[in-house]
Amino acid sequence: MRQFVLRPSLSLALLGSIVLLSSCATLSKQECIVGDWQAIGYNDGVAGYQSDRLASHAKACAKASVAPNYLAWERGRSWGLSNTARPVMLTMSVGADVSSIMSAP
Repeated sequence: MRQFVLRPSLSLALLGSIVLLSSCATLSKQECIVGDWQAIGYNDGVAGYQSDRLASHAKACAKASVAPNYLAWERGRSWGLSNTARPVMLTMSVGADVSSIMSAP
């Protein structure tokens, strides 16, 4: 029967990976800087997130010195919640024009 023994360097790497993964932010620094809060809210709405999701985004974006736009985010989230029967995921690419997608049908 074989025994599995972790070497100290492997144990440290494994522990570091766990810590790093547990601190994942809801948004990247680039997403915070671009700040298309209506699209972010829409994606959160389609995914079924509650209003307290914005607090997680605020925490993630604080590192980039960016504050979320609550009104735009909530408008997008409400629209996303009402359109969950036909979900459309918006891309968060830099310079993406989502105005035609976000307009009411």
